[in-house]
Amino acid sequence: MRVTRADLVDEKRALQTMVLCNNLEGPVDAALWEYARTRMPDDPKALADGSKRLDEEMFTSETKYMIAGQRLQEQDYRAGFRAQRGWDHER
Repeated sequence: MRVTRADLVDEKRALQTMVLCNNLEGPVDAALWEYARTRMPDDPKALADGSKRLDEEMFTSETKYMIAGQRLQEQDYRAGFRAQRGWDHER
């Protein structure tokens, strides 16, 4: 699985979200990580390692969003994403 298209309003914030919400537990996570890795100027592992996950609400097919609370550079940061209507991760 790979990301073939992304319509991003704020690319920097979107790439940070792809990394900070990522648990690397499946093909969707792996595809998002690889997409971010190829587009970020810095190593996404450094961003992930420099943060502490405070809380998370996992993505489900019912809610179609994920939110992760992080502590990043001594500040609390909330990262999250919502799938667009019609999104199907099995495609």
